[in-house]
Amino acid sequence: MKKFNPSNIVGCACAVLVLLIAGCGSGGDDESDSSGGGQTTNATTGTAPTISGAPQSSVSVGLVYSFNPEADDPNGDNLVFTIQNKPDWAVFNMASGRLSGEPDFDDVGVYANIVISVTDGSESAALPPFDIEVFGAATGAATLSWLAPTLNEDNSPLTDLSGYRVHYGTSPGNYPNTNTIPNEGITTHMVENLPPATWYFVVTAYDQSGNESEFSEVVSKVVL
Repeated sequence: MKKFNPSNIVGCACAVLVLLIAGCGSGGDDESDSSGGGQTTNATTGTAPTISGAPQSSVSVGLVYSFNPEADDPNGDNLVFTIQNKPDWAVFNMASGRLSGEPDFDDVGVYANIVISVTDGSESAALPPFDIEVFGAATGAATLSWLAPTLNEDNSPLTDLSGYRVHYGTSPGNYPNTNTIPNEGITTHMVENLPPATWYFVVTAYDQSGNESEFSEVVSKVVL
C-alpha cells in the first residue's frame, strides 16, 4: 500500500506542512497539546483496581460522544465495568468501559449523575459522578489550515492527492468525528457546532486510491 511521507504530512512538527488553528465564533484561547487528566476514586485500599479519566461534559446534536476510561488492577485480575444513569442515546461497553453515542434533537438536555465503575470481582473503584449536556445547537468553531503534501513515504512525487480528512474529539488520540474535504486544492476548513470543551484536531491526506496518511500533530482549542 502506498503511504505518504511522514515528514510531509500535515502537522505542526513537519518541516513542510503546518497545521494551524484559529478561533471563530464562541471560543477561547488556543492551546498546545496536553494529555488531560482525571480523578481516581477507590472504593477500598490495598489491591482494589484503579480507574481514571476526564469525561467530556457536553456534546452537540450531530456530533459523536466518546469516552473511554483507563483502568488497571495491581493483581492483573480481569476487570468488568458498570454504569449508572446511562443516557438513553448512548451505548456502554462492559469490557472496556467505553461510553459512546450520537444524540439527536430529541435528546437535548442534561444527563446528570453518571457514574462509571470497575470491579475485579471482589473490590471496585469508580469515577466521580459527571453530567453530560446535549446541545441542540452550539456556536463554537475552529478554523484549521495546512500546506498540501508533495511526497509519498518513499520520497516519490505525490501526483494523485485527492483530499483531506479533519478528525477531532475532546481527548488527544480519540477523534470520533471526521469531516472530509474531497478537494486537494482546499487547505483551510472550519469545524463548527462545537459545544464547550477542549477540542483536539488532526488532519490526514488521502489519494485517489483511498490510501490515507498518518495523523498530523495534534492542535487544540478551548471552546467556552
